[in-house]
Amino acid sequence: MVVVTKTDLVTEQKLEQTLTDVMEHLTDVCCKKDAIMIKSEDDVITFVGNQQKGRDIPILCVSSVSGVGLNIVTELLHLLPPELNAKDRNRLEKVTVERPLKFCLCS
Repeated sequence: MVVVTKTDLVTEQKLEQTLTDVMEHLTDVCCKKDAIMIKSEDDVITFVGNQQKGRDIPILCVSSVSGVGLNIVTELLHLLPPELNAKDRNRLEKVTVERPLKFCLCS
């Protein structure tokens, strides 16, 4: 899950560019993930019902000041499966992060 925070501090254009960059990175050959933009509670239900395990990555936007988007994050967390099976847990514990992904939303 990718949560873009402090969305209220930048212009709409900068936010859109950042989301485009994040989605491009996730769908890059090295990640091979399907980035799914979640903008509403209906999107959450659709995502949870249609997700391909381990392949779909939800992207959500949140305003830390106004709280816009927090309800969507909360709903997604409540609807996702509660835990991984032992095989998936072991696989994730062995994953090495080569470099953290950071994007600057500076105006």
